[in-house]
Amino acid sequence: MNDNIFTFHKTVIGYRHIQEEIPCQDNSISYNADDGSFQIVAVGDGHGDPACHRSAKGSEFAVTIAEKCLTDFAQAISAGDMDISSPRQRRECIEQLTNTIISKWYGAIRNDLLENEINDDDLKEAGIYEPAYREGRRLEHLYGTTLMAALKVSNYFVLIHQGDGRCDVFYDDGSVEQPIPWDNRCRGSITTSMCDEDVFASIRSTVIDTVNRKVVACYLGSDGVEDSYYDNEETQQGTHRFYMDLSCKLCELDADAFHHYLEDFLPEFSRTGSADDVSIAGIVDRESVAGLIDVYKKSIEQYDYRQSLEKRLEDVKGKLISMTRKHGVLKQRLADTELTLNKALDDRKKMECDINHLILKREELSGQAEVAQFELEAYKKEAQEARCSVEERYQSISSAIRLFVDEITAGYSRKEADYNQMLEKVLGYNEQIKEMEDKISLQDGVIDSLKQELSEAKEEFEGYDKTFNEVEAEFQQVQEKISNLSLKE
Repeated sequence: MNDNIFTFHKTVIGYRHIQEEIPCQDNSISYNADDGSFQIVAVGDGHGDPACHRSAKGSEFAVTIAEKCLTDFAQAISAGDMDISSPRQRRECIEQLTNTIISKWYGAIRNDLLENEINDDDLKEAGIYEPAYREGRRLEHLYGTTLMAALKVSNYFVLIHQGDGRCDVFYDDGSVEQPIPWDNRCRGSITTSMCDEDVFASIRSTVIDTVNRKVVACYLGSDGVEDSYYDNEETQQGTHRFYMDLSCKLCELDADAFHHYLEDFLPEFSRTGSADDVSIAGIVDRESVAGLIDVYKKSIEQYDYRQSLEKRLEDVKGKLISMTRKHGVLKQRLADTELTLNKALDDRKKMECDINHLILKREELSGQAEVAQFELEAYKKEAQEARCSVEERYQSISSAIRLFVDEITAGYSRKEADYNQMLEKVLGYNEQIKEMEDKISLQDGVIDSLKQELSEAKEEFEGYDKTFNEVEAEFQQVQEKISNLSLKE
């Protein structure tokens, strides 16, 4: 027996299942032949759809049947009764293997239905399947489950897969890949299943020749693992990081301590991650893995650093988004206040022009009034002198002379009226100038208020703008760091 080849499996109920009192629907197995000639692991993830009320049984059937069929397959290879060295033989043998597993799974379902007939619990949440269930059709859907299984035998790893979940294979050069072809129908909460009508054609498989490329570890995990990492859709780096860390633990702990570690770690992993049931299983060459621990630790460190950067990027991006609206409001407020102040200043300049124009007109009219006043006084004096002279000397003068005197008097009255009219206009200009001065005084108050508002808006914007620019700069720096990491990788 090869003591370096270590097999394990562990299934824990999901945190959400505990909270909602849903039974665990996952199952897993591991087996190491007594003589060390082959190793088997398998994981089944029963569907959470209420219409698949017996999925826990379905996953149990799937992993136990896979173990039995893979044991027979391994023994046939070890005994020389089966040869998978050529592509054609390999394809035929694997097809026969998967057909056998599927057929036996359907057989186990039929036997269970004979012992446990359809009941109200199976039907009450069957949804669109209820009519078919009542008619005895599509009953295998009650047991819906995924299946992943791996067999290490001779110089080969045989891998089979139906549904979601992931298989990570680690090589002796430190690389990791998921060699089983992916079914693109498995997206989000949608997965293919052992109960699918096309399962015989759609089940995937691959065979790795370990002579050409040595495998140091093979891990299987239900989707409760991959769904705990948000970056997994394309790169699956989170899943790789999970199994790298697991590889390090395998080399640090003995078998019992490792199993205790899984018992403590996986429930917490489910709670903080997907909250789903979690099943993992693995076939690990501990001696070969031990030589790659430094490589794995470096990859883990790089992944964690990248994750911290991406988390920081998300945090900064969120902060930037939340600040953007207020930043824009403050910026617009500053611009509007500046615009209003500039308009007020322009209005004041126009008022100053208007009042200056009024002052000029008033001064011009005042000059004319002074001349008119001087002429009026002279004319008044002349008229009085003429009247007195006529009255004293020519009391008996003819009416023509009196008419002349009356005309002089009337002329004085007209000049006096013109002068008074000029004075009224000057007073009018004075009132307009006073009114304009009052407007300018009010405008000065508005301008002072706007200047204060502009000062406050500018101070608030500049303070917020500084913080905004710092956050934006940090966002760019984190993005650049992540970009540099991608270039190095």
